[in-house]
Amino acid sequence: MKTLIQSAKEAPTYVIDGRKAVAWPELVNSINSFIPQSEWQGNSLDALDDILYGGYGAPDRFIVVWTASEASRKALGYEATRDYYKRLPDFDQLYEAGLITTLFDMVVGIFRGHENIELRLE
Repeated sequence: MKTLIQSAKEAPTYVIDGRKAVAWPELVNSINSFIPQSEWQGNSLDALDDILYGGYGAPDRFIVVWTASEASRKALGYEATRDYYKRLPDFDQLYEAGLITTLFDMVVGIFRGHENIELRLE
């Protein structure tokens, strides 16, 4: 279901429900509600970053409100990140050294790395 809230003065606003986005596949489904998966093949963080540059189904400028973001932060922490990187040798050492952050922090960083996107964590 596409969640769109729009006023005349603001860019389109989309909602990620943190109570539902508690694993990578569920987060991908939430993002797919406003960026069609056919455009970004929602399988990787790199693909998400690429699609947010616009022109591939994502609006040129938009706002993402991540409600109950603390639920996602907890669920997309160390364990979920380790599962995402299950083929990465020495994951634990890289994580402990601060060379890898959690999935939640990476996704937040990707959204915030795009000037055309405003991310609001609630």
